Amino acid sequence: MEELNFTKPDIDGLEVVGRGQPFSCVSAKHFPFLHEQHQETPTEEKENLDPLQDYPDVVADVVFGPSLLFCGQPAIWVDDPVSHRDKAGISTRITFEALAGEKASSVIEVVNNGSAAIWYEWRRLPNTGNLEECHKETRVQHFYFNTSAGVILPGETQAFPFYFKSPTAGIFGENWEFCTHPVLLAGALIQVSLWGIALYEDKTAPMREELQREMDSQEAKFIAQKIMQEMLDGVRSPERPQSPPTRVTEEEMFHLMNPELHYKNQTVEELQRLWREYISPDTQTSPLLSEEASGHVLIGSYLVEQIGSEAEEEPSSEWNLSVVQLKQASDMIPEDEPRETFLLHVNRLVSELTTPAQEVPVDLLQQACLQLWRDAIDKLVERSMELRFVLGMPARQGCNSRIYNRRDSGGSETWEGRKR
Repeated sequence: MEELNFTKPDIDGLEVVGRGQPFSCVSAKHFPFLHEQHQETPTEEKENLDPLQDYPDVVADVVFGPSLLFCGQPAIWVDDPVSHRDKAGISTRITFEALAGEKASSVIEVVNNGSAAIWYEWRRLPNTGNLEECHKETRVQHFYFNTSAGVILPGETQAFPFYFKSPTAGIFGENWEFCTHPVLLAGALIQVSLWGIALYEDKTAPMREELQREMDSQEAKFIAQKIMQEMLDGVRSPERPQSPPTRVTEEEMFHLMNPELHYKNQTVEELQRLWREYISPDTQTSPLLSEEASGHVLIGSYLVEQIGSEAEEEPSSEWNLSVVQLKQASDMIPEDEPRETFLLHVNRLVSELTTPAQEVPVDLLQQACLQLWRDAIDKLVERSMELRFVLGMPARQGCNSRIYNRRDSGGSETWEGRKR
């Protein structure tokens, strides 16, 4: 703002009103810096001098010699041996304003109103503004125009279009010099300053407002619920007494201890008999499990917490329906032969528990049709092999000389082969 010569504004009262459409403007300013030093000359020489040479901003329609109208400002050739390279002759400012991602354009015109062709080229000037020094980021091009050199013939008008586009919001600037040959304005700068202002469109403002209203509503609802809950806590009725301990059947207890096995009443009784015969000869009641006349088993809190540790400790007089504990208890048998007999019976009974108690009935019609198809296919293969042998055809690659027949025995399939 200091660089743009702004006064200290009232930021709190700043308000921007507009439609957000791309905007551009061009302004040019001529700086008269040539002051001829009048020397004493004869009267007859003063009469032959140009009466407008003391007024470089006043140019006739047709100028003899090199001359340009740069944005309406005259740039003529001045016969001055002193170079004015460090001074500004014509300063043109092009200001763009657009939303980020949109394009703004502007055009400046240069007219050759002299009698000589003028060659020109564009030269980038370094930026010395404070805003550019403070803006530390990867350089991105924001201004676009044709920077190639060219020639403007007498009476010709050359238009130079300029474009501005920025992917991000911000203020950007570049300075360019319009160099000519022959040199006009005794070498003073013909400068073009490009200023682009990219604005950010707040597209999410309605969504933020809606979200803020929703959050305010939820906050008020949460506060009201919390106040109501605090009021209800003071007048709450006493809690209901706890339900009695859960009772489960022997089958449920067995599935709880052995999730991968299937319960069969007769097989489980055989396992219990093996436990009483080999592990616990006496029939004392276990402190963990109490079996009642109704056939239900009571699971107390102590039992649920100690199920994992009872398998590692010395087994109790009553089996807790765990197959793992049953196998681990075989270490309590001192002699080898009874231990092997015990494990043999246990493994046989456990293998029976791996299959479901009630098998799915076999579809006899489906089995019969399947067997007929198998016989038909086997006969086709056998007949094909016989024809090859009779006709003397060689055996197919990948086939051996053995014919396999599939037979069913007891629900399982076996293969039988015979040589030709």
